Amino acid sequence: MATRSCEGNITAFRFLVRHLNEANRVAEGDADAVISQYKKFLEEVVPKHKSQLLDSSNRVDQLYHGLLAGSEDYGQLWSVVKMLLILSHGQATVERGFSVNREVDNDNLHADTFCCRRLICDTVDYYMVAYMP
Repeated sequence: MATRSCEGNITAFRFLVRHLNEANRVAEGDADAVISQYKKFLEEVVPKHKSQLLDSSNRVDQLYHGLLAGSEDYGQLWSVVKMLLILSHGQATVERGFSVNREVDNDNLHADTFCCRRLICDTVDYYMVAYMP
């Protein structure tokens, strides 16, 4: 039987699947199957592996791969989980920009020189990423 927090998880997962569907990442017809697989996962797998799921020393990707990958019962759910695991979870690019700004600011540059140096750094970063093999 689903607990109150389990119902909250299901509601949040429905919201997530709806957004993935709107972004054309999950087909309309697959959305219900993914949600059903998630409910089944919560009811059958989570209670059996609760200690593993609560152990913060486990890597999330390895944990879910072990629980979902290769299972016919959770194939569509595993596809969604893989998408979620590869989402960017940080603001590293933004933080690097702050770091560059701080370095430039430390040089006590004038405002127009500051803007030009920032533009050059951003341009170099863009072309390094865009044209790297």
